[in-house]
Amino acid sequence: DFNCIIDPSEKQGGNLHRMSKSMPMIQFIMDCDLIDPGFSGSQFTWCNGWAPNKRIWKRLDRVLVNQDWMNNYDSTSVVKQAWDIEVHGSPMWKFHLKLKNTCKCLSHWSKTSIGYIFDNVKDLENKVEELEHKIITNNNEYNRAELNRINALLIRAYKNEESIWKQKSGIKWFVEGEVNCKFFHSIIKGRRKRRRILQRNIILNDDNWIEGDDHIANEAVSFFQNQFTREYTDSNFSILNCIPKVINEMDNADLTANPTMEELKAVVFSLSPSSAPRPDGLS
Repeated sequence: DFNCIIDPSEKQGGNLHRMSKSMPMIQFIMDCDLIDPGFSGSQFTWCNGWAPNKRIWKRLDRVLVNQDWMNNYDSTSVVKQAWDIEVHGSPMWKFHLKLKNTCKCLSHWSKTSIGYIFDNVKDLENKVEELEHKIITNNNEYNRAELNRINALLIRAYKNEESIWKQKSGIKWFVEGEVNCKFFHSIIKGRRKRRRILQRNIILNDDNWIEGDDHIANEAVSFFQNQFTREYTDSNFSILNCIPKVINEMDNADLTANPTMEELKAVVFSLSPSSAPRPDGLS
């Protein structure tokens, strides 16, 4: 959702569109060498929902891709085939299953079409080493050109590998440079440990130990049920009068006020674009 059109034909109704409003978007597409592959279905993606004589239609949503994506265009058919697999259940469960099927199909496509990235790095490193030895004994133009070509492929493979490690580890502050695989491995292991309970026994408030996943799960459910379903008891809050007031009415109004749209936008836009609220298998 770019919330912008790039051509008057992408708007119907309302005032005439001024192309000056589209120039920043057009310049962005040109600067990033992006391509609009087109669409299927309805020409417009947004409507203001007003009366017919005041109704406005626009194409605000679009997909932009680069040349690398176009070169691997067959991945789109993989996504479509995976998404078209028939599933049953509630709408959210069907959506979950479709995402799961898409992940599996894309993973298989990646291995068969692109290959295992980490193996590609090792193979290219070996080829660079072989060519360097060849140049020592036979420093001709062909060997030098081949070494430059393989080095370019190796740099690209390093970038792909680094991108994967950063996504797996969740590191957002990593500065581009030499890839430290040991560092990424340690971060990933730490994240995985935090996602599961490693302890197979826990101690209760009465100093008794319980073991086994079922007993631990039941105790966890019981704990939180008691935590959030306690009976209400009257409390004597008069003691609070002994605490000096440091917040005036204006401060209190600011603290209890609803956040503005600008504040919400600032928070949302500060989130990592590749993050997810929980492990989803996609990011």
